[in-house]
Amino acid sequence: MVSCKNFSLEIEVLKTPISLHWFWYIFYALGVATSLVYKSLLFTVLVAITEGPILLLTVLIHELGFVAMAKLMGGTVHRIVLWPFGGFAKIDLHDKGPKGDLLIAIAGPFTHIPQAAAWFGLFLWASKGDMWYYSYAVYLNQLEENFPAVLFCSCTNLNICLFCFHMLPAYPLGGGHALGAIMLMRKVDKARVATVVAKSGLVVAVLLCINGVVDMILWDNSDFGFWSFMIAFIVVWYSTALFKRVADRNFDGHPIFYSTREASTNTVAAPAPATATNAETFELEGGQVATPATGGGKNKSKQTWFLFGGKKKSEKDTTNKEPEIDYGF
Repeated sequence: MVSCKNFSLEIEVLKTPISLHWFWYIFYALGVATSLVYKSLLFTVLVAITEGPILLLTVLIHELGFVAMAKLMGGTVHRIVLWPFGGFAKIDLHDKGPKGDLLIAIAGPFTHIPQAAAWFGLFLWASKGDMWYYSYAVYLNQLEENFPAVLFCSCTNLNICLFCFHMLPAYPLGGGHALGAIMLMRKVDKARVATVVAKSGLVVAVLLCINGVVDMILWDNSDFGFWSFMIAFIVVWYSTALFKRVADRNFDGHPIFYSTREASTNTVAAPAPATATNAETFELEGGQVATPATGGGKNKSKQTWFLFGGKKKSEKDTTNKEPEIDYGF
C-alpha cells in the first residue's frame, strides 16, 4: 500500500506504516545541489546514490533493528518515520524494564556493523584488495579510476559514521537512551538520570559545533559543517526539555522513564476513576506524556512549532489508552 500524507510518502510493510519525512527531501536536494560545486558529474552521481537510495535503505534497516528488538521485548510497532539521520519507531510499552529499553536503544545502531561489513566486502571485491581506494574523503582521481570501489567505500564509511553518531550519549540518540537505561538499571534517582543525560547532550552539542567549525573552515566542507550545527541544535532542544523535567519533577511521561513509571494518579497505568487519566502527546520529546485529566476527561494535545513527526495532533480523548514510545532519531 502506497499513499501520500502531509506531503510525505508512506508505504505499508507487514501492516506497519513507514513514512518518509518531508525533511528528507530538503536534505537530499541540498546534498545534490552542493555537490555541483565540484563540477564533477561522477561526484554528483555518487552523492545522488549515497544520499538517496543507499542512505534510505541504511536508515530503514536501522529502524527495523529497533522494530525486531521491540517485538522480542513484547512491544507492538505502530509506525516508522524516516528522516535523513535516522527515524522514529513508534511502539507500545513493554514490560522488560530498563534492560529492555537498553536492548531496544542499541539494536538500531548495531545494525550498522553488519551493513558496514557487507559494504566493505563489496569494496574489497571492486578494488581487488587495493586499499589505495579506501579513504574517508572522496578524491576525484580515485573516483574516475574506479567508481564502484569509491562508492562501496563511501557506503562503508556511512555506516561507520552512523554507528558512532547514534551511540553518542545524547538524547534522543540511541546512546542517550542507553545511558539513561544503564543508570536506571543501577537504581539511580530519576532526577539525576535526567540531569546527567541532559548535560551529556550539551557536551555532545558543543563537540558537534566544534566539528562543524573544523569542517567548514579547515576542511572546506560546508555540507558536513551545516549538518553538525543542525544536529547540535536538535540535541540542545531535547536536553533543554530534560532540564525542564527535572525542574517540574515530572519524569514518568518521558520515553527514557516509561519502563520505570510508577502506578499513580499521574500515570496512564493507574486505575481510571470517574475522571479518567489521559495522555497528552509531546511530539518533540518522542512519546506521550500522562497528566491528570481535567475538564470532563479531555486534554488538549500540546502543539509545538517544529514537529519531527510531520503531523500535528488534534484534540482528542485518549482515555485509558496505553502510551507509546519513540525509539530512534
